[in-house]
Amino acid sequence: MNQETLEALKANLRDVHLPPEISWWPWAPIWWVLLAVLTASLFYILLFTLEYRRRHRYKKSALTQLKNHFSTWKKTENSETYATNANQILRRCCAQVHSENTQMSQLETPFLNALDSGSTFTLSDNAIAALLKERHKPEPNINVEELHQEVSSWIKKAKPEQSRRKFSNILRLFSKEHKHD
Repeated sequence: MNQETLEALKANLRDVHLPPEISWWPWAPIWWVLLAVLTASLFYILLFTLEYRRRHRYKKSALTQLKNHFSTWKKTENSETYATNANQILRRCCAQVHSENTQMSQLETPFLNALDSGSTFTLSDNAIAALLKERHKPEPNINVEELHQEVSSWIKKAKPEQSRRKFSNILRLFSKEHKHD
């Protein structure tokens, strides 16, 4: 090719044109569907997490109280007081686990039934005897360390009943009244 031909070809060349920028609007319908499903999933996970934490927050408080009573027992060696406090904490936990179905009274039978059905962990006969009868004796024979271990395990493995709430009732988690609970 000679120089004149090259010059003629160069004259016929046009500038390179870039394609138009890719627009973010409007998205394809599948992206909108995917975004809606993702948003609904995140909202459901948030509500489930908040409900789960609400149903299980009593455990943290109960374990802290139990730990404090155990520390006091180590200082005072008063096993009767520890057993009484552990009994009260367990009754409150049973009332939380069976929130609407059971009133925890001083009667043994409802309390024992609640203990059996309220956790995946079962208290030993010695622990139940210490909680119900042994603590009332003038000279209680209570193994507090074993009792503490068993009561802590029961609380950790307690399983609150599933609440059968409607979706609209779950939204109360975001209301001002709930924030003051």
